Amino acid sequence: MASEATFRIWRGDASGGKFVDYNTKIEEGMVVLDAIHRIQAEQAPDMAVRWNCKAGKCGSCSAEINGMPKLMCMTRLSDINLDMPVIVEPMHAFPSIRDLVTDVSWNFKVKKTIKKFKPRPPDAADGTWRMQQVDVERAKVAAAESSIQAAQEALKAIEEIQVYLRVTAPFSGVITTRNVHPGALVGTARDTLPMFQLETQHRLRLVVPVPEADVGGIVKGAKIAFTVPAYPGETFYGTLSRSAHSIDPKTRSMPVELDVSNPKGRLAAGMYPAVKWPIHGNRPALLVPPTSIVTTSERTFVIRVNGGAAEWVDIKKGPAQGDLVEIIGPLKEGDTVLRRGSDEIRQGTHINVRTVPATKG
Repeated sequence: MASEATFRIWRGDASGGKFVDYNTKIEEGMVVLDAIHRIQAEQAPDMAVRWNCKAGKCGSCSAEINGMPKLMCMTRLSDINLDMPVIVEPMHAFPSIRDLVTDVSWNFKVKKTIKKFKPRPPDAADGTWRMQQVDVERAKVAAAESSIQAAQEALKAIEEIQVYLRVTAPFSGVITTRNVHPGALVGTARDTLPMFQLETQHRLRLVVPVPEADVGGIVKGAKIAFTVPAYPGETFYGTLSRSAHSIDPKTRSMPVELDVSNPKGRLAAGMYPAVKWPIHGNRPALLVPPTSIVTTSERTFVIRVNGGAAEWVDIKKGPAQGDLVEIIGPLKEGDTVLRRGSDEIRQGTHINVRTVPATKG
């Protein structure tokens, strides 16, 4: 045991106070109350502390030691880690008077309400009491009731465990991924794969990134046609239900969601459809073969023949329509555009071409 210890003692009253550290010598066999008395005698004669029997009977020296309610006269210093300050404060359950003294008058009020024990008259010849058979039976009934209650609690615990053995789907759908099989051990760690992946099939959501120039065609409730490679030549429809109302700065497009009814389950999640998006407005648009469009790291253009010479015309690509692609740019009906463009054909190059009329969009 250390020869000296630090005690952090609460000094104050009901209006407030603070902890004060005291270093004092300790000896073998001392209890906390001995150390408090030594500090009171040598360093803090005005410190208020209550004690009476010093035998663990009266409870007058009760206090909270390191956060635990204890009797200071029964708490040996050998049972406390003295490498750290020993925190002593008044009982929090009672109003503070001063320092370690609290108002325990409530205890005496309650004590007055407790009736004194009055035993029945002795029923044995020697002046003692004997347990009657009714008492024995009453004890047996109490023991049996306790056993029944324990068995019921055990049964309840087993039933609660069995609930975890049944996995119930939160909604109707199709299990598309299964990561466990009968007999496998299922864990609850964060990095554990989910047991199943459940997807609903009767109602799907189609997300369409609409180019910024075409967001004028967004009308809530409109029927939008689309096709999928799995069913060539067949057209499906979705209802425009919601849009992001915000343009993605990276793609310059607005995500739009279509609700697709799929009662027969022919469509599947993950399919990539081709959407026929309605375009509003009278902007000039032409259709050309994909081979006419030249894309470099700097620009996208087609080559127009103007007066027998090649001219690069910057354009923007639109959606494909069959074997042709819509282009938007400073072109007009009747312009001659090379069917097979290439950046090797420089501007001003003389060209002899066989004219194929462009198709108006």
